[in-house]
Amino acid sequence: MQHLALYRKYRPVNFENIIGQDHIIKTLKNQVKTGQISHAYLFNGTRGTGKTSTAKVLAKAINCLNPQNGSPCLECEVCKSLEDQSNLDILEIDAASNNRVDEIRDLREKIKYPPVNGKYKVYIVDEVHMLTDSAFNALLKTLEEPPSHAVFILATTEVHKLPATILSRVMRFDFKLVSINDLVELLKNIFKKEEITADEESLKAIAVAGDGSVRDTLSVADVCASFSGKSITYKKVLEALGTTTKDVLINVSNAIIKKDSKSLLTNIDKLFNEGKSLSVLAKDLTKHFRDLLIIKTMKETDNILVIPKKMLEKMQAQAKEVTENALLSFMQTLASMETELKYSTNERLLFETATLSCIHSTNALQALQTRVEQLEKLTQVQPNSKKFEAEAKNTVKKTIKPQPNKKIEDYNKESKQNNNSKINQNSNSSKTTENDNSINLSKVWGEFLISLNAKTYPVLYTAVVDAKPLKYENNTFVLQVNNKIAFNTLSKNENKKVIEKFLKNKQIDAKLKTIMLNSTEKNNNEEILTQKFGKKLKIIN
Repeated sequence: MQHLALYRKYRPVNFENIIGQDHIIKTLKNQVKTGQISHAYLFNGTRGTGKTSTAKVLAKAINCLNPQNGSPCLECEVCKSLEDQSNLDILEIDAASNNRVDEIRDLREKIKYPPVNGKYKVYIVDEVHMLTDSAFNALLKTLEEPPSHAVFILATTEVHKLPATILSRVMRFDFKLVSINDLVELLKNIFKKEEITADEESLKAIAVAGDGSVRDTLSVADVCASFSGKSITYKKVLEALGTTTKDVLINVSNAIIKKDSKSLLTNIDKLFNEGKSLSVLAKDLTKHFRDLLIIKTMKETDNILVIPKKMLEKMQAQAKEVTENALLSFMQTLASMETELKYSTNERLLFETATLSCIHSTNALQALQTRVEQLEKLTQVQPNSKKFEAEAKNTVKKTIKPQPNKKIEDYNKESKQNNNSKINQNSNSSKTTENDNSINLSKVWGEFLISLNAKTYPVLYTAVVDAKPLKYENNTFVLQVNNKIAFNTLSKNENKKVIEKFLKNKQIDAKLKTIMLNSTEKNNNEEILTQKFGKKLKIIN
């Protein structure tokens, strides 16, 4: 005897067999009980959720001579006649292959003939969104006012393609994806009838692979039963579907989390030589990181994750070694790669590039996080702290204390004398400048770091951490940086202007000069400065 697929063998024959669509079944049952049958229905939903099966059951129920709780009895003459493929009272039309206007016109001509056996003549139009515009227009009037004996049931997976004129003439029902628990119960009942044994983990794995579709779930179950025989296990399900095992995923993900490029490339090479599909591996790895994120953010995961207990413990330990931001970054990188794999001529190169970029993106994230933490510590230091007070006391100029017997004219004379003596000293000595050593570089720079707004200047705010004030010479404020990125950032005119504006507010009219010093020795740095300025300069700590 020819094998009959499970989804065909166990197609629902009454409303009680339809799972996961209780909100629809209850409404249809009540309509059958009360006799308030609509002239047109629209069943919308993803594949395998029961649209066509529900339409067939409804067609039998409204024609049944003795309906049982709104469902067809399947025993009366009408129910038995409707089960015959040659009956003329239930007509199934595939709109994908019969979408022309001439075929709809032919339907309009035949619809006036009454049913042969039952009360209603039911037209089930599958994939109705495939009709052409002219075919829809030809159907409009008939759909709005069909003969009293005619009922239309339209089924579609893409309701947005239907014109509003059609939607306004039908009673719409949206079919939802079936839950994993409902699919598992269905599998248990079917396997029991088929005398197939399967553990709980394998049933959940098959249900997850079905992705909410009853038909897809039963198709997967058919494959697993053919592969495993009468005994289905979790391991055999993974082998039958070609899904990557969790042990392999943990090895690959561990290499990414621990930044072990050698281990990562070794595992990829091993999988590639075994013939594993890298596109499947990419999807499984993305889902694995998603599972780790769920484990890390939720206390109870039983209703979301379908993972064996031993494997769940390993993943819980792995989730502790990685941050949520890193997991999100991994998922974004791998998800974008999945689309590119479809059109790539070198899947291995693309997969290796994407996974290695995950490692380097982790390094960049950690470096940025460390830098932000350093900046947060700096912003916590207040200008009136003891450190700044001590530095301020050491750098404040000595002021002349007022004396009770002195007049204002005497102070003015002393001030002029002091100014004249400073001018004479500057003219006689070319080694010193008017601004040299007149400010405390550390204090001024510390105040600048505190005043800088991280939200207004995020890039500059990050770059100044690697900078240090080196010298104030000839109206030039010299900054030392050891990082090329910080050097390029601080060398931009818009960032220079921000710092120069702050200095000007501090009565320091200076131009900013940025120097990158790779050497950590003071003498070598002084030599570099001498080459930059053309004369001997000393670094003041």
